[in-house]
Amino acid sequence: MSVPPRQRSPLAVLGTLAGVVLLAVGGPGVAFGAAAHSASAVDLPPAPSPQRCAGVQAHRTLPVTESFDARPGAPRVFAIQYKQDLANVVTYDSFRVKIECLLRQDVLPHLAADRPSVVVLNEDIGLATIATGTRGAAARDLFGHPGSPSCEGQGAPCATLAALAAVSAAYAPQVTAYHARFPALASVSQAFVGATDTLVRGFMGTFSGLARRYGVYMVGSTDVPPFSQSTDSQDITTFADPDLPRPTSVYVASAPQVYNTALMWGPHDVRGDGPAEPVKPGETLHVRI
Repeated sequence: MSVPPRQRSPLAVLGTLAGVVLLAVGGPGVAFGAAAHSASAVDLPPAPSPQRCAGVQAHRTLPVTESFDARPGAPRVFAIQYKQDLANVVTYDSFRVKIECLLRQDVLPHLAADRPSVVVLNEDIGLATIATGTRGAAARDLFGHPGSPSCEGQGAPCATLAALAAVSAAYAPQVTAYHARFPALASVSQAFVGATDTLVRGFMGTFSGLARRYGVYMVGSTDVPPFSQSTDSQDITTFADPDLPRPTSVYVASAPQVYNTALMWGPHDVRGDGPAEPVKPGETLHVRI
């Protein structure tokens, strides 16, 4: 799934209590909230069975390329090219199962005992989770059936824009609420802002919990606005996913800008008081894992 041009920005160091967010690409002054406070390893459903993993396996895989760093303590990095598939974002659980099966198949058998393991997924792996649930059904249908809508002669962006329009329509109450908060909210960004809770709960919650469960560092990216976690009753009423039981908190956009955001989750807590200041352009960021 491609999207219109997005903002790319400096790095920021983040920390959460549940599956630590260590690293993010965000704008100047951008703050990303506790990205998966409710998705610790303890909260995850049981790991999928081998039979269920077999059912979500890609029909084609390529041979593994190996290159080992002999330096003591050097991290073992697993780079996985995940194939986007609409079936993997029908529910939060279907996305979690697919990613967890990849870990169990390609990572866990090769973990090193004497060095950290870092699992890196391809860019925008979390983007398709915007189409999760009943509110994403229309967008999934658009991409699953290229003939609807008819985009002949209009170029590739046609279906993408149509899908974003479908997401905006499905999230109409949330989009309306955000327009009231952010009068400058752009039409091309409103789908991502409206679906903030879905993006965080699905993509970030999954990576956070799995990093904790398997003791690995996980790197992935998506397109998301700055956000915070809210326990306000009115926010929960407005922004909670109608497919789920009423939660104790929701993830709420705190600005109208949408950033192409890369994040790293780790297995241990490093800080629980929110993000540090973003790294300034030209500065070097060192992350100890």
